[in-house]
Amino acid sequence: MISAIIDWAGLDIEDLPNLKAWVDRILQRPGSEKGRHVPKRHAALDSKNLTQEQIDKAAAEARKWVQQGMAEDAKK
Repeated sequence: MISAIIDWAGLDIEDLPNLKAWVDRILQRPGSEKGRHVPKRHAALDSKNLTQEQIDKAAAEARKWVQQGMAEDAKK
């Protein structure tokens, strides 16, 4: 999950040992896998196995979902 996002964003955290250690600890937590499937079951966005078009589409869908949630929260 987190590593897929890091890859998708084109980031390299190898030179950031504290951040890398934190990511590794998060990935060990059972809730990380469970949370990966909210709001629906999905496969990790491994940018090495997707076309740029697929990556862009997935990113647009994710942004839409996040922005929708933010708009709903703002109404409260």
